[in-house]
Amino acid sequence: MTTKQKIIRAAILLFNKEGYTAISLNELASSLKISRGNLTYHFNDKESLLESIANEMWSKINESRLKSRKLPSFANLHDEVQRYYKFQKEYAFIFLDRHMLNHTVLKRQFREMTE
Repeated sequence: MTTKQKIIRAAILLFNKEGYTAISLNELASSLKISRGNLTYHFNDKESLLESIANEMWSKINESRLKSRKLPSFANLHDEVQRYYKFQKEYAFIFLDRHMLNHTVLKRQFREMTE
């Protein structure tokens, strides 16, 4: 796993536990036992980190949607609902915070997905 991937994994865990706004880049770097400079080498700010997390999430969701839509059936519909539930748990900080749903990085994608 690359440093960038480790940062993303740790950020998701911390954001889910404490909330996106409650965690600073310093706290994230400290939890990873890396310097703030090393973290900002990969992500200039929390916005770029959130954008990477969101891109990962949308990519997984779209990949999942394509699999379930190849053969329409009730079983596939059930599986798709279960996958969305899994995504909501994996990225809980996004789905449980009303302000995150309106965040500029996420809002456009949510709107496109629901349409």
